[in-house]
Amino acid sequence: MSSVLRIIRRTKWYRPDWIHNNEVPADPLTDFKTENNTLSVWLLIDEQSDLDRIISALACNRDDISNFDYLIFDSNIINKYKINKKQTTGTSIDEELNYSSHFNLIELTTDQICSLTKEAFLNGKNDRIPKKKVYKMILNSINNGIIDKESLPEKIRNKLSL
Repeated sequence: MSSVLRIIRRTKWYRPDWIHNNEVPADPLTDFKTENNTLSVWLLIDEQSDLDRIISALACNRDDISNFDYLIFDSNIINKYKINKKQTTGTSIDEELNYSSHFNLIELTTDQICSLTKEAFLNGKNDRIPKKKVYKMILNSINNGIIDKESLPEKIRNKLSL
């Protein structure tokens, strides 16, 4: 079984007291904002080994090193709601990862994005990687030759003292 990762803002993924049974608050939909009816996601074949690599690569796309909030959900949800997907080149700092693990959910309808959000909210796992751990993950990726320190944004390179 493979999983899918999407960057989120974790504060939007808590269950308010006023929500009943299998209802889902509206705020998580904002983390599934589409552009041209498309949603960018990352595939985790092996959650243990792929997770650190994907988070490190995506964290380097930011202006600064900060907490990293993400959601992981079962990739079978995509098939369940007949969502079309297309492997595309990602925009992370990890070129290999961009070609192997990034894809877009395409031609999305409101029914599909609402169903996907609901299923991910009810059955997915959201988490936060603290800033200090993100820092260590990036350094580890550099030390393992996954990320080229010269390709890092200057502000992050300076934070890492490279």
